[in-house]
Amino acid sequence: MMIRRKLQILAGVTICGLGLILFATITGLDAMHEAEAAAQRRESYSLSLVEIKASAISTIMLDPTLKESREVFADAEKSIAEHQEKVLGLIKRPEMREQFKQILARWTQYDKDSQELVKLAASDAKTANDRLVPLYNGQFKPFQAMLEKFVVERVADAMTAREEARKISLRVFWTIVPNRQLRFLLPGLAPLGLFLAATWPRALTWGVVGFQLLAMANFFFGAVGPVSIPMPFMPLTFFVNRPPAREDWKIEEILRRIEA
Repeated sequence: MMIRRKLQILAGVTICGLGLILFATITGLDAMHEAEAAAQRRESYSLSLVEIKASAISTIMLDPTLKESREVFADAEKSIAEHQEKVLGLIKRPEMREQFKQILARWTQYDKDSQELVKLAASDAKTANDRLVPLYNGQFKPFQAMLEKFVVERVADAMTAREEARKISLRVFWTIVPNRQLRFLLPGLAPLGLFLAATWPRALTWGVVGFQLLAMANFFFGAVGPVSIPMPFMPLTFFVNRPPAREDWKIEEILRRIEA
């Protein structure tokens, strides 16, 4: 077998190997990115659920005759409305969204009945206070139990997602990070590249040389580009250019003023 043919085979094997390495790297990094995003999403709505729970608990057994009770309910309504939008925007699974909506429906009913109790207290404080405990036992406690169970499950999901993201990160790291001994192969890459180029057809070789020379000239003159190709993690850019800035120093005007 001729040396040229051997080099061509070596070039093909090398390119295929590099392609597989690149594919494995991109796939691994993409998996790591997805796992990290999922963990952050679950942690985010878990925190929002904790805020909803805290706001709801702040309304327990408030004296309906006090003005401060109305302010506490107003603050709780505002906080829960804000955080429920965040949670609904982050939850992806339909069954989980439906479960959360049922919890919100219970809170809405409890809030409505509590507001009616506050209005009743303005005219009949004794009746309003008598209805306070039944309202708590009949509506808030079931709502609290459902919310507590939902929060515990979501926090557990967030912890599981974080642990899974950590495992994926470790697997990707130890898969794509080269062994230290590979540094001994690096000095051989330059001559290997020259040998591989020597196996190309003469027209292709001179075409690549011409392309590189044009790209070098374009860097200084900026006639073309830059051309950016979207990639999963960062764009691949060709024809990068940085021509010298054209500044008008107004030298003639300066000289005229000096002579004047």
